[in-house]
Amino acid sequence: MDSYAESINEHYGKPGLLERMYTFLAGEGKDVNTLTCDDLTAFDEFHIGGRGETRNLARLVNVHEGVEILDVGSGVGGPARTLAGEFAARVTGLDITEEFCRVARELTERVGLSDNITFHQGSAMEMPFEDERFDIVWTQFAAMNINDRHALYREMFRVLRPGGLLAIHEVMGASDKPMKFPVLWAADPSISFVKPARWVRNELAATGFREKLWNDLTESSIRWFEEMKGSDQGARSRKARKTLSGSENFSESARNVMQNLKDGAINVVQTIWEKP
Repeated sequence: MDSYAESINEHYGKPGLLERMYTFLAGEGKDVNTLTCDDLTAFDEFHIGGRGETRNLARLVNVHEGVEILDVGSGVGGPARTLAGEFAARVTGLDITEEFCRVARELTERVGLSDNITFHQGSAMEMPFEDERFDIVWTQFAAMNINDRHALYREMFRVLRPGGLLAIHEVMGASDKPMKFPVLWAADPSISFVKPARWVRNELAATGFREKLWNDLTESSIRWFEEMKGSDQGARSRKARKTLSGSENFSESARNVMQNLKDGAINVVQTIWEKP
């Protein structure tokens, strides 16, 4: 494992993640042997907007029964389980964090979706898949940890079938204002590679993709943060996600993401591109 992969695994893949999750669920009165996807909602879609934004993006790219999806940066498998469980898609997850892949496989088996989802540990810059395999390439809040976007977008283009769609929901740079650290995806700038929105747009086009939709979700993302902050659901989610992160500075990281959005240092974008 190279130094980059080691740094990402150190940030996300703190040992004992699955055990911490099970302890949290047991404390809520859940039987870990009979879990459902709804039992996992507090921490299995670790991105702004949660499962609601996964559903929104799925509808925009017309996810339907049998469609083949590659989820790049699949984390603990939340979006993959939503796409398979609610839309009957067949999903392949790819993540560089070994612990995330272990947890994703275990939770997916527990909720009975292993027949429709597989997870692979590996690099998004060198994907272990053949050319033109997938109908949709999907990524949510993963690319901000990837510096070599040329390789990332090239690989996404390669594994996508002609006429297939690239669905992106992620943080992008909004201005030259410096970000406050720590944030949820990085304790410091060493593994944070947020790219300016204009640069991303140009790079995707240069790779060969054709833009179909570009939505700035910054304002709705701020509202989501505010609503979560004052709700019982939000309190449960914060507790669960702190469990997931295993980090003592989780609360500070979440506050900094909100402040960076309000300050105009970053924005949240939902965008869809087609491979001609």
